[in-house]
Amino acid sequence: MTPFKQPTHHVQFLRFVRQNRRYLLFGFLLSFCSSFGQTWFIGLFNEQLREEFKLTHGSYGSWYAVATLSSAVCLSYVGRLIDRVDLRLFTALVCVGLAVSCLLMSLANGLLVLVLVLFGLRLFGQGLSSHISSTATARYFDAQRGKALSVAGLGHPAGEAILPLSIVGLLAVLNDWRQAWMLCGLSVGLILLPVALGLLRGHGERHDRLMEKIELGSGEQLGARQWSTREVLRDWGFYLLLPAVLAPPFIGTGLMFHQDVLRGSMGWSRELFASGFVVFSVVQVMTAPVAGALVDRFTAHRLLCSYLIPYGLALMGIALFQSELMVFILMTGMGLTAGIAYSVVGATWAERYGVRHLGAIRSLVTVVMVVSTALAPPLLGVLIDGGIGMISILIGMATYTGIASVLVLGLRVPLPRAT
Repeated sequence: MTPFKQPTHHVQFLRFVRQNRRYLLFGFLLSFCSSFGQTWFIGLFNEQLREEFKLTHGSYGSWYAVATLSSAVCLSYVGRLIDRVDLRLFTALVCVGLAVSCLLMSLANGLLVLVLVLFGLRLFGQGLSSHISSTATARYFDAQRGKALSVAGLGHPAGEAILPLSIVGLLAVLNDWRQAWMLCGLSVGLILLPVALGLLRGHGERHDRLMEKIELGSGEQLGARQWSTREVLRDWGFYLLLPAVLAPPFIGTGLMFHQDVLRGSMGWSRELFASGFVVFSVVQVMTAPVAGALVDRFTAHRLLCSYLIPYGLALMGIALFQSELMVFILMTGMGLTAGIAYSVVGATWAERYGVRHLGAIRSLVTVVMVVSTALAPPLLGVLIDGGIGMISILIGMATYTGIASVLVLGLRVPLPRAT
């Protein structure tokens, strides 16, 4: 008689995705559409925007920083509403805001309007769309939170892989950047909004079940203390976690903004560097599901201290060995860390602080993250202008990832206790 065989991890993962496909697709869709407010997407139109509004590189960068920091301040207040407002209503408002921002970009006729539009794209796109995807996924998936976050987070590399080529092709056909933004706005309003709300069918019952679990203290993490943002700010562990959480966006933004200096120092051509992004996206997609399963098995806190290792090794590698091959080493290291981060970072806050106030906590973290990414370009610019070479900067970045990992090592998950 043939003994019964347990399903493989691959089969279990596919079964999980199939059983939860609507809510996972909702998270994927929101993270994908956050692309419209990401720096790399807006950067596709930088040349047209500077010419249209008579801006220099410096002045455009300064106004962009103003819009980004302003959106971060607003996000600190708006992001926490996801804890109190029905997810369907919150999602609808964010989709409308993103659609309007895209449409206004197609009509912008002055600097003030441009800055307001950039503010809207950063707030509703990069900020709140990502916020909804991560918060809703982490909140409503308990035992399999890692897997769920890994699937929802795939929307980010999907956007990076699909949209740049799509926009370049669209601009070639239309020869009008304003029409491209109009199509983006119509896509969000006429496709994203109704599809997202359709995927949330039955969400009311799901939310009621979650609240009942929290009150009864059942579930793997739901019995833990449900921290408020004020309590989080008084937790010393929060400040030990931040350096590790902020490292990828801070370092990545700084390097991508000053990629001309990086390419010049390494002897990489523009075409070679651009081809590396394909590797970056593929590695993220391959890594995320594996990382999600590991989070569910070992917890996010146990993995957080090691998720920066690929990034740190890649940074040190390109600092020590300058060759064309190293661009792919850099993108592989970045992709590994980014793929792991979807699950590890997303689940860390739910594991440590509970899910009742997860929206407010995540909005706080997102604000700090946005501020760090806004400060990265000028900080690296000052170092470069001061004569600090890119090799030294890369070694410093690699050292930072090591220190951040060590800080997390001694951090323990708070013992579960009821409020």
